[in-house]
Amino acid sequence: MNTQTPVKVTSNDQGQVVIANTNKPEYGYIRLEQTKATFANGFLNRQKLSALIAGRLEDLESMGFEEGQELPGKLVVEETITPRYEGQDPKINPETGEVLEKDGKPIYRNVSYTTDMNAQDVFIQHDKVMQDSNASQEQEESAEAPSLTS
Repeated sequence: MNTQTPVKVTSNDQGQVVIANTNKPEYGYIRLEQTKATFANGFLNRQKLSALIAGRLEDLESMGFEEGQELPGKLVVEETITPRYEGQDPKINPETGEVLEKDGKPIYRNVSYTTDMNAQDVFIQHDKVMQDSNASQEQEESAEAPSLTS
């Protein structure tokens, strides 16, 4: 079973594939997307990932990237307790709005492109306990397999 789609180059709303950095116009980036399927506790979850490849604008343009172009490789998720860049927002619990932490430190999520097909996602299990027991019960109920009877 294929659990991931090919990595594809995307464009912005204006159809641009190579986007100039507004603060440093000699640099830019392209945006990549990939959909992955994960399985946890008998539950399938499809997730669309995106990552940026930055570089000198002229180098990116010389590569001839096109919208929808498939690239070899994959997108990998790496969670850390150190932000990758200044001002990076930490990972948030979407149900409670709480910052997810490990040993009292916020967790940061990063997605990057690699051609190493053996590269693996790296996740950090948060140790912050959910305050609302009703939310936990609802999550368990939604993870149950649907009934096949009508």
